[in-house]
Amino acid sequence: MAKARFAPLTSWSFSTYTQYIKCAYSVCLDKIQRVRIQEPDNIHFAKGNRAHEILDVYVSGEGKTRPSLTDTVSVPGQKPVKIDLRPIESKMKELRAAKSKRTEQEWAFDINWMPTDWRNWKTAWLRMKLDVCTDTTDPPHVDVVDLKTGKVHEEHKLQRRLYATGGLQLVQIGTLAGGNRAADLTAQHIYVETGQTATETFKGKDLAPLKREWLARIKGMMTDTQFKTTTGWHCRFCRFAKSKGGPCPEDQ
Repeated sequence: MAKARFAPLTSWSFSTYTQYIKCAYSVCLDKIQRVRIQEPDNIHFAKGNRAHEILDVYVSGEGKTRPSLTDTVSVPGQKPVKIDLRPIESKMKELRAAKSKRTEQEWAFDINWMPTDWRNWKTAWLRMKLDVCTDTTDPPHVDVVDLKTGKVHEEHKLQRRLYATGGLQLVQIGTLAGGNRAADLTAQHIYVETGQTATETFKGKDLAPLKREWLARIKGMMTDTQFKTTTGWHCRFCRFAKSKGGPCPEDQ
């Protein structure tokens, strides 16, 4: 058995999981060694943040007037980019009209899948963020929605499965849909650029298999103490890359 070099992870999220799949060592630098590197502002991140802000205000109904669905984002030294949420306006209206809606949701669960405080670093084992959650009791139904400003990716389907796991767990303990375990759940991504949507529907009976699936997926990640490097195309975007002066010992 290889000798441990680092402590194992004690918490995770979907972004941690996808980062680990690309390169375990980058997760070690980020989450275990907590290496902090100040990166320049990124126009794509700024665009995503602004789009989420507009969605939040529009759907939640906060403010006296509805925000404009178009805007321009600027970052020093980078070409400004435009935001246009008009392709998804009908979906946003639908979410806004829902009687029970919550925006900017932060769900955290302990290792027993029970809700806990997002900021409690001793108990929060899994964290997930989603843009909108709506639920009804008659009929018993839950919708979880996440906004994407980029392209459709295959990994988004996996992300919807994680959202479904969290949502169905909240149904089971009575937080959503009145605790009616007959409730179904729809996990959806909305793509700003094209107006596309991608949807998965789940039933209460799916909860146990989903939990088993995720425990199997993360087993290696949560027990890893070696955190090996994996080079590839992702190195070009990694803030720890050797080519950027970062602490990674490997060249792409």
